[in-house]
Amino acid sequence: MRPALITLASVALLQFCAAAPADEPEVSKVMPGGLGCFTDAKKSEDKIFQRDTKWEADDLTVEKCLAYCQALKMDLAGLHDEDECWCGMKSEKMATVLQGSDRCRAKCEGNGEQICGGESKRVFSVYDVAVSAFNAKIPTITCADISSFGFTGKTSVNQEMKGFFFQGDSVKYYCSDGTTRVGVYKAKCKLGEDGNVAWSAPAPKCEDISGYVGCFVEEDVAASLKSDKLEKESMTVEFCLKFCDQKGYGLAGKKSDTQ
Repeated sequence: MRPALITLASVALLQFCAAAPADEPEVSKVMPGGLGCFTDAKKSEDKIFQRDTKWEADDLTVEKCLAYCQALKMDLAGLHDEDECWCGMKSEKMATVLQGSDRCRAKCEGNGEQICGGESKRVFSVYDVAVSAFNAKIPTITCADISSFGFTGKTSVNQEMKGFFFQGDSVKYYCSDGTTRVGVYKAKCKLGEDGNVAWSAPAPKCEDISGYVGCFVEEDVAASLKSDKLEKESMTVEFCLKFCDQKGYGLAGKKSDTQ
């Protein structure tokens, strides 16, 4: 019986919207799935839009907020105060918690023709994520999770929000001893010409190095490797091997990124 209750809640929301003053911005006309302008509950435990879902963006649009909440697998998207996106789940309490409001007058930072809620506390422009995604083109605003790439080495990330990769975020790839990286060292989450974001390059692979002996403390092998030393910016294993081979040595040791 739960789906029926959710449907009734959605109908009640639409009734609230219809009861709002005539000069209220018609949010539902901006994007399919718009349910209207509402004030959320005061008590934290009763709120539809919880603070841990909040995302702020200085280029926020309705589409981007919908994409964000869709990535979180949430039912509702709530836009507030020009640059805030909040997400929530449908429930039986929606009809009693969300109260119709006429205070949604804040223009979205990323699109002045769209309304992103109100400046007053708890005032949201509310959208049904599933309905909007079905009827309108929702952009991809997050790059794929790097854990899905199958990279066997280590990574370091620079990201705006843990768990998501937005435009401008980046990742660096490191291969372990005895392997060499085939592919890029660093990739960036970039906006494409189609309006979606994607990684600037695919993840590299770590391939085993033929002839690798092991990792040693410098003092233990200094006598064998100190005869010739080459320093080069961005030293690679391949270049080091070639250099030592040309010098007639049987061993090559790479100490750092430059030696």
